[in-house]
Amino acid sequence: DAYDLGETLDILSPGSSAGLMSDLEGAYGRQEAWLGYMWAPTKVAGELDLYVLDEPPHTDECWAGDQACAYPTVDIRIVVSKALSERAPEVVEFFGNWEFESKTAGAVEAWMKNNNETPEAAAVWYLNNNRDAWSGWVTSDAAEKVDEALAEG
Repeated sequence: DAYDLGETLDILSPGSSAGLMSDLEGAYGRQEAWLGYMWAPTKVAGELDLYVLDEPPHTDECWAGDQACAYPTVDIRIVVSKALSERAPEVVEFFGNWEFESKTAGAVEAWMKNNNETPEAAAVWYLNNNRDAWSGWVTSDAAEKVDEALAEG
């Protein structure tokens, strides 16, 4: 209602996330215009060249009213117990260095689903194809061990 598109567009509810993804993929394949809500990471967001509309930034006032604005962003936090931080500070350091964008996660999910593979196989695929990214998260010794494990298969 905030965008007042009811008379311009046919507003449909796909009924489920699977229905939404199917509808988007179908329209994309037919090169038809499609406007809808999407989140990431997903296989679809990782595979398709989607355009994100510019919207005014989210504010509590905008969201509570009938004005149009972006959805709120969701921060993902990594937390560990005090015991783990004392027992394995290198793990805490790893998590502090870790960067994994939703676009990257979507690409990994797309590879996994397109190849009918397991999450473990997708992780190996990611490590084999993104050394420049992940090697900065770990010590050089750890990176060498990962390389050795990947070489052994």
